[in-house]
Amino acid sequence: MNNPQRSKLSVFLTVMDVCNRHNSSWGFLVAFDDLFGGFATVVQNIQRLGQFQSVNRKGLAADKKQLRQTMCKAAAEVAAATRVWALQVKNLEVAEQANCPFSRLLAGRDTASAECCQNVHATVTAHLAALADHGVTAAKLTALQQKIDAYKASIHKPRAAIVSGKTITGQLAAEFE
Repeated sequence: MNNPQRSKLSVFLTVMDVCNRHNSSWGFLVAFDDLFGGFATVVQNIQRLGQFQSVNRKGLAADKKQLRQTMCKAAAEVAAATRVWALQVKNLEVAEQANCPFSRLLAGRDTASAECCQNVHATVTAHLAALADHGVTAAKLTALQQKIDAYKASIHKPRAAIVSGKTITGQLAAEFE
């Protein structure tokens, strides 16, 4: 809500207060009562939209960043163990697929990072039976998949919050009109 809208809302609230205090003077006027009821509804809508607009959405980006780092760290850990195993058994194809250090997984666009971690998960899953001696277990893979899913679910949230804020701003303008 911008300053002119805040000022209008203050005036609206003052008018509502005066009308409510002096209801006995106008309560018998059906047309005024109908208009006042509509006015009160508009004021309540403005207050509700103002509350939605004032919600702090900055934490969404921080959460997304934290989820990404957690996901990439878990993927890098299983990728490193898989790479060591692949080099030991001289499987260079898998060694190259598992050549995903934390910095490479973290780099790039949001969706690319998630895709790289998902590729690591697929590679490790294909060779899980041979990786037990290297500390890679089904539980670790399940945890990695959960981290990937949590991050994927957070990718759109900061943008969605911006769009929601713009929508609310438009709705506020309509309510003030």
